Amino acid sequence: MNDKRGTVVGKGASAQLSPAMRQYVGMKKENPDAILFFQMGDFYELFFDDAVVAAPLLDIVLTSRSKKGDEPIPMCGVPLSAGIDYANSLTGLGYSVALARQVGDPKQTKGVVERVIWQVGTPGMPLTGETQAPREPHYVASIYPSSGGIGLAGLEVSTGEILLARFGNIENLRAEFITLATHECLVPDDCP
Repeated sequence: MNDKRGTVVGKGASAQLSPAMRQYVGMKKENPDAILFFQMGDFYELFFDDAVVAAPLLDIVLTSRSKKGDEPIPMCGVPLSAGIDYANSLTGLGYSVALARQVGDPKQTKGVVERVIWQVGTPGMPLTGETQAPREPHYVASIYPSSGGIGLAGLEVSTGEILLARFGNIENLRAEFITLATHECLVPDDCP
């Protein structure tokens, strides 16, 4: 699912935000189609439209943080230790998710703590802990129609297994998709 929720804040509004919130807005602009889990201490926090979308899907409380002008900023959060499970719940529902973690020590940092995007998950590419493997096979596929048939490339993301095939008709391709239980498929923009 490609989830276009629009901009986080309007022009000039970011000047009203705290340094951490400006950092969030910058990361969100770099990952506009992903729900951004933003580490703040022992929690991943979600803000603005991401919080509004995710809170009911994850069955967590939607609250607010400070204000942008006269409007409170929607917010929800999950414990850092459970963040990957919550994020994978969203990828399982068809959303893309980006995890931003703190790389600086808040006790040693003057100003805002440095954060980086360390994982991006999609329906076909589940998020994992640094030593954790996905719980089930996850195939990502790509198809390409040509005059010689329909080409299929599949990748099982936890093992690296690659499948390459060509099909003469859509019914055989569909049967292969059912067998693979493909989680995500990439197709060219000009695909009929």
